[in-house]
Amino acid sequence: MLLLKTLVVGVLFKAVIQLPKVAQGKDIDMGRNNITILTEGMLFKDVTNLTSLDLNNHKISTISSKAFSVDMSQLKDIPIFWLKKSVTKVMVNDFNKNGIWDVDDCRITAEKIISIGNIKGAQAKEVYKFYSENAPMYFHTATNLTEWLIADLNFRDDPNTRQLIHDYLETWFRVLDLDGDGVIDQHEFKVFWDAYGLDPNYMKHQFDYIDKDKDGLISCQELVKVYFDYFYNTEENANIFWGPLKDIIMI
Repeated sequence: MLLLKTLVVGVLFKAVIQLPKVAQGKDIDMGRNNITILTEGMLFKDVTNLTSLDLNNHKISTISSKAFSVDMSQLKDIPIFWLKKSVTKVMVNDFNKNGIWDVDDCRITAEKIISIGNIKGAQAKEVYKFYSENAPMYFHTATNLTEWLIADLNFRDDPNTRQLIHDYLETWFRVLDLDGDGVIDQHEFKVFWDAYGLDPNYMKHQFDYIDKDKDGLISCQELVKVYFDYFYNTEENANIFWGPLKDIIMI
């Protein structure tokens, strides 16, 4: 029996994905061994948009113009919520559309921040330097999404990582604090949100989620705390640091 779990939100892309066909009448059980990640907007507006779903032939129509698969046999016992968050941040940051978050994407991010934030001169050089020089090693070496996720998990579990991430986030905060006044206001947060092409309907939700003391500003401590929660926490909550979580189909 084919097990299919579908989480449905996002935008409909009219394309056809052909998955390997199964011999007529043969039952299979792939369980969690494979997870197909659907990009370019993710899945359907709602399930009624699904015009063709033929499980016998593994054909799923009108889903997405691009798909990546992850070998779940190499990611056993990983909470699905953490996996969804990790896949989301990769997809959001995958500007060059090669299926991973790499150093080229970091450079593109810098260019977007500089352009949208109208950053000039020495400040622009500092932004570009930060994004170009601070990526973990696996941003240079991973060749597919499975490798990237495994490396990201190992990075998370390394006891030396927490201090590295803390230092990185403090520097990142200063990059996003465009006027250098020690806080990130809604305009500065919008530069970040727009640079990553995140859904504007969710921007205020995430700003308010980070702004724990409700003073209308984001402090460095608040940013660090919420990002740590996104990276380490495996329990579902309302933290959408990289925008709404992308949806996955598991077959």
